[in-house]
Amino acid sequence: MSSNAISFIVEVLGDFVAEPRLVVVVGHPGAGKTTLASYMCYYAMQRGEKCLYISFQEDGDRLYKQLYNIGLDFKRFEDLKQLTFIKLPVPAREDLVQSALEDLSKNVSEHRPRVLVVDSVTAMLSSVKGSARIRGYLQNFFWELQKTVEGSIVLIAEVPLDKEYAELGWIEFVADAILILKHRARMGLVERVLEIRKVRGRKLTYSEVYFTIDNERGMYFYKPIVLQEIKAPPRRRVMAVHHGDKVEFKEVASPPLAVYVEYPAGLTPWLPIAYALLIHMSRDGKTLFISYNTDETSFKTFLSWVLELYGADKVLINAILNRVSFVGLNPSAHTLHELVIHMLNAIDAVKPTAVYIHDVATAWTSAAVDPKEYATILYNFVFEVRSRGIDIIRIGSYVDSVFSSLNKLVSSHMIVISCTDPLCSDKVVHVTTPRDTHRMSWRELEEATKKLIQATKEQLS
Repeated sequence: MSSNAISFIVEVLGDFVAEPRLVVVVGHPGAGKTTLASYMCYYAMQRGEKCLYISFQEDGDRLYKQLYNIGLDFKRFEDLKQLTFIKLPVPAREDLVQSALEDLSKNVSEHRPRVLVVDSVTAMLSSVKGSARIRGYLQNFFWELQKTVEGSIVLIAEVPLDKEYAELGWIEFVADAILILKHRARMGLVERVLEIRKVRGRKLTYSEVYFTIDNERGMYFYKPIVLQEIKAPPRRRVMAVHHGDKVEFKEVASPPLAVYVEYPAGLTPWLPIAYALLIHMSRDGKTLFISYNTDETSFKTFLSWVLELYGADKVLINAILNRVSFVGLNPSAHTLHELVIHMLNAIDAVKPTAVYIHDVATAWTSAAVDPKEYATILYNFVFEVRSRGIDIIRIGSYVDSVFSSLNKLVSSHMIVISCTDPLCSDKVVHVTTPRDTHRMSWRELEEATKKLIQATKEQLS
């Protein structure tokens, strides 16, 4: 079962078991409304409380099977007498609505749940469209029901596929929280979004959260990174420092770096990658390498080939590879929000001193996002990594001036590789730091790499 979903729901609503709330979950068919309500039910049962699930639409056995596939074992709690599932007939006429409500009230009094789920109120609302009297009765019923249920009430409501939201009238006024689930097609992927329309008494820093539902993790929420302040705390680390023909390893204190390496499309950037990795080599340093278009075997093959080409022996190559953790991500299979969370999860697992993100242009070209949205996500991600005391080195080919400008905006250091002829047989490296700007030829970079390899051998021996 996804602890991510439970912790997110509690973060948004507060402890809805201890502090009763009337929560309305609204959304398209198949958007995840029943799943979200079931997590709330499950949370109460995990704490030893009772949940009453009243459905006008779902079949119990089918629902249990679907929930079991994502880690929610409702049958176990039913056997423990903590869960009661009741299927009521859909009230097809106005005169049957009152009878349905009486059945609902009777079951609440009998089972005394800590969480009550009604799936869905749309069935009743559809039956009384033209009756102000019955709609008023419904409003009073659910208002008074809060006094009967010693816990939270979750009302599920449907939204037609051709609409973003359905006006619920009186429910919006009596509800403590309104959560709207949407799903839409984007670049051939299903994109799910939870909109937090209203939560009474809670301070929230975001209004939309992307989420996924799958058998491996269940319901998983990708909370956006929201930085209240910019932090890049200085840290001490061993770095390679060039002094003419010599390379020395010194302990320096500096804020975490945000480096962007830009190269012409079609160029293989493994030499500058190898050089940068050598710069970060220290006795206690770990590096995380995330690639958007290379698998781990190819990464090790290319890096080993470049290091060996410029003088590294197998001992040094293995020492470097042992300090690099690799993660391959396909940006075409994820939204940008999902990509960010996957990368942060990898950072949490590895705890590196530096993280490299290779071929970042792929995310830009495959995601087709609005530049403003991309800029916001990129800015928050880069500064989130730096706030943890980690250097971030992003590597990507030139795509267009907008993409290039966005990456320069969030970087403390820029390394731009350009070609001096149409065939790119000769290249120039432009390096921009907070202190100065200088350039070096490709030949000079090759010589610097050889010296750095020799110095790293001596430092590790």
